[in-house]
Amino acid sequence: MSMSIILCEGRTDQSLLGNYLEKVAAWRQLRPETDKVFFEKKNPFVFAGNSILWYENEQKEYRGIWQVRGCDNFAKAIFRIFDRETKEHLIDSVVVLTDYDDESAAGDRLRGIKSAIGSALGKRLLAESLTANQWSMVEFNSDFANAVKVQVAYLLVPMDSFGTLETFIVDEIAKQSREQESVVEQSRTFIDEFKSECYLQKTREKIKAKLGVVISVIYPDRAFGTLDSLVKAVPWENCQMCEQFELLKKVY
Repeated sequence: MSMSIILCEGRTDQSLLGNYLEKVAAWRQLRPETDKVFFEKKNPFVFAGNSILWYENEQKEYRGIWQVRGCDNFAKAIFRIFDRETKEHLIDSVVVLTDYDDESAAGDRLRGIKSAIGSALGKRLLAESLTANQWSMVEFNSDFANAVKVQVAYLLVPMDSFGTLETFIVDEIAKQSREQESVVEQSRTFIDEFKSECYLQKTREKIKAKLGVVISVIYPDRAFGTLDSLVKAVPWENCQMCEQFELLKKVY
């Protein structure tokens, strides 16, 4: 059984990544009511509850997308993963996907992840060298003195400029046609010029709002749906995947 896990910051990222897996790679989301065997016997992260959405492909490989609720929690999640791996090796690869919103912050997150791996494995750690936007290998001994290898990738989105997963998606939508490019430009202008003493006070909130406005204009029938409904409108199958998403596909 092959199992991998993707760590992301929040629910929007989780929904976008799940939609990507379903549309581009034909993965199927597992649900407790219809896939009881997995959740009762195979799920190694019961402790995370519904913070992880699990997916399965035709080869019976499993992938979890874990929203850790903020970039400050990446290190805690990594520690729990590797601490558990020393007791039973199930995870073949771990991806940490985070916004490239600040160069210094991105570096701090990577150092925090390395520190968490070292804390979880201690003297068991044989080798570890993590670099942004490429696969690395973490090697260690389990509690039973077995040599274990886990692939790890730290992906910044976008890779070549500052931004977030939401801005990447909006940029991809704009590439689909001149009409959609116009919608994106007007939506961005609207949110940038929007003034309120109560709403959209944070930069992160404005970034999410731009994605919401773009999707609501292009797909108005989904405008009153849930976040998941809106996210499913993103045309992943038509997007030109950036380099780090091609790297993500190599886990398939």
